[in-house]
Amino acid sequence: MGTMNVDDEFATVDLILASKAETRAVDAFALALIKAERQMRKLFTYLVFQSDAFDATHIGGLRNVLASHSRVYFVDFVSAWDKLYARPFREIVGPDYDHLHAVLTKATGYRNKIFHGQLTTEHLSREDLMTYVAEITKWCRIVAESTRTEIGYDGFTRNSFRKSESVIKGRLIGKISTLDEYDQFLAQMEEERLQRHKSGQELAKPPVRSPGAPRRNPVRDLDQIGLGKALVNNFPEWLAYFEHRGPFTRTGQLEHHIKTIQRRYELGSAVKACSDELFLKSLYETLRAWGIGVRRSRLKPFDEFAAVFAGQQQRISYFETILLDDPQLDILETSDALWALLSQLSIAENDATLVPVTKALHHALPELVVPIDRAYTQLFFGWQNPQFQYSQRQCFAEAFNVFAQVARVVKPSQYVGKGWNSSRTKVIDNAVVGLIRSLKDKVKSLDRI
Repeated sequence: MGTMNVDDEFATVDLILASKAETRAVDAFALALIKAERQMRKLFTYLVFQSDAFDATHIGGLRNVLASHSRVYFVDFVSAWDKLYARPFREIVGPDYDHLHAVLTKATGYRNKIFHGQLTTEHLSREDLMTYVAEITKWCRIVAESTRTEIGYDGFTRNSFRKSESVIKGRLIGKISTLDEYDQFLAQMEEERLQRHKSGQELAKPPVRSPGAPRRNPVRDLDQIGLGKALVNNFPEWLAYFEHRGPFTRTGQLEHHIKTIQRRYELGSAVKACSDELFLKSLYETLRAWGIGVRRSRLKPFDEFAAVFAGQQQRISYFETILLDDPQLDILETSDALWALLSQLSIAENDATLVPVTKALHHALPELVVPIDRAYTQLFFGWQNPQFQYSQRQCFAEAFNVFAQVARVVKPSQYVGKGWNSSRTKVIDNAVVGLIRSLKDKVKSLDRI
């Protein structure tokens, strides 16, 4: 894992391109761009970690601070390099910098539109997208070779929180010495991006906030999620409340869920599940029992539903062994990669698919994905309806970040057992539901007074 290089990193992209999937070009395009973004983020965190003030005991804090700044993008990490390091990034990359940087920023704009269901201003053919993949790969290769020579790290080797074997401390011009300074540095990056955007200097615009949707501060820690601290501090209590007052009592809701989860574990892997007819049929019935395809969400016909999962086996395999409560989990990297997968699981015909897709993927990856719904998850995070409808990527990123933090603290695997406590992620979901259900019941009791 520690010796990943460009070829290893892009092997999955190559497999997707070599497949016969109808969506292979857009899938490879999205994944290649994620890898380029992740490379720059890791190069940035590598430079930050070179400060004498940071060691292995600070890794968790550094990750959490970065995770709290959800509006720092590829172009920001490129700009940040020049604030931290004496030699400009343009000079390190070389003569291809201007052309390839322009390609990456334009590709980011296209990707944002694709992910939000908008048409691009130009009609991109499969060949166009594959050309972008080649250019993105070229950028990553040049950056990797150049930075490996310059600072001893290429942005692909897994652990960016390591000290350089090269003598680069003397070349650091922007030294960050505390977590607060790191937080302020990232906040300044966000502010500068906003100013560039307002002045029209930034071509790759982040997803547009829907009209009427309130601005939300990034999640900095559990205390700043209104109910986050209460969830952690009284976790067993909320699970018990769910057990006694859980709302999911309709015939088939639990039975279909248990059948699906048991089949998933019998198969032993998510990849096998994606092509297993028994699992997929059971999952389809579970989603219907959970209200998908009955109310707002409209499930595709089963054959199309099954074909979607079969076409995403390669992507799903990436998450096969990842656990939500793993203390070494790279939350940002995993969240980005999961969103790329979620955005391609077109199992429902509605515009906003976060609810049906997370409920489906929860059964394929029960150790990683917490199901999200409107009745309880949305209330827990305090998302207004326009935000939940039109900013689903941001909602998912916030939810995944918080659920991973919760999992690290409460160790949900200890509660896995019979009934609804079928996996570590369902345990977390049950506690959220129990907490919200408790609050609703208290409000009802006050109304009677």
